[in-house]
Amino acid sequence: MQVKFQRDLAHGLQMLASYTWSHSIDDATSNFLLDELLRGRSDFDIRQNFQAAFTYSVPGSYSNPILANLLKYWGLDGRISARSALPVDLVGSTGIDPVTQAVLNYEPNIVPGQPLYLYGPQLVDGQMINPPGGRVININAFSAAPANVNGDSGGNLVRGFGAFQVDAAVRRDFSITERIKPQFRAEAFNVFNHPQFSGVDGTLTDGNGQFGWASTTLNNAGSALSPLFVQGGPRSIQLALKLRF
Repeated sequence: MQVKFQRDLAHGLQMLASYTWSHSIDDATSNFLLDELLRGRSDFDIRQNFQAAFTYSVPGSYSNPILANLLKYWGLDGRISARSALPVDLVGSTGIDPVTQAVLNYEPNIVPGQPLYLYGPQLVDGQMINPPGGRVININAFSAAPANVNGDSGGNLVRGFGAFQVDAAVRRDFSITERIKPQFRAEAFNVFNHPQFSGVDGTLTDGNGQFGWASTTLNNAGSALSPLFVQGGPRSIQLALKLRF
């Protein structure tokens, strides 16, 4: 399902927002090396995705030339990005393909009566847990299946963390001549400094304290760009001067 709202430039405001709900199922994106393909959620299965952007030129008319020079030609730009979490494929045990020598991953079994997630801070088995993002996959909810056998948990049963970020900018246009028009911008990324986690460990044999915990933040999850300016980075501000001619 896709929903879009678009407002063309009117009274200084232009806006575009879109929302997508989807569910992708396959039998190959996780553990595709196994002879027995597992039907389940795709690795890229993002159920909900919301994106919005707007630009607004602040109106105003001033008879005083000093006020006009100070208060006219200001504008605001903003972008909101929010999505639900990606799946985490669980590994209960591993084996070696005798023909290709490739490492094969096998899903664990589900332990009945145990919650899939634990939320912190809370006391668990006499130990206080306070996981990044306030949530960890419960290691006690799974057990390893027999060697070279897939458990009953299925592929991509649990999920990591979603992502939410607001970016904003304030701009001021100047007009030196009809052709030369400088623009000053102050831009802020991740305005609310919202932490976003990634790298959830799905290997059961890594043990308690590693399995199910996030190991990094989203901005350090492998992007080639600077971690300051990709989604999930800490709040950062930059100033820019652009000359249009």
